[in-house]
Amino acid sequence: MLKRVMLPFIVATSLLAVGGCSLCNRPPVVVVPYTPTNPVQSDDIYLDATQTADPEGDTLTFTWSLPTVPPFSSTVIDDPDNPATYFYADQDGDYVLRLVVSDGTNSVQADIDISVSAP
Repeated sequence: MLKRVMLPFIVATSLLAVGGCSLCNRPPVVVVPYTPTNPVQSDDIYLDATQTADPEGDTLTFTWSLPTVPPFSSTVIDDPDNPATYFYADQDGDYVLRLVVSDGTNSVQADIDISVSAP
């Protein structure tokens, strides 16, 4: 009986060691600081997700979008597939930036709320 109890443990340990356990893949940890921290209209706002990491070290893909912008804004994200990018705050008001980070198995969505003041 002792061998039956130990065998599944050895197999599970081996799977973890070679990365074969698809249930063990954890999602990326998203970190997104931005500057300036108190933006005003006409600022370029820089977003830096380069500190985002995957616990297993998997290669990450990044996709930025702007689901919410102030009225009359026509801004776009400069490079939506790059972890570090920026956008031009062409209007004062509230912007919501969305970042989706994927490790090929898990995707994480982070919404970043940025309030831009009038100059």
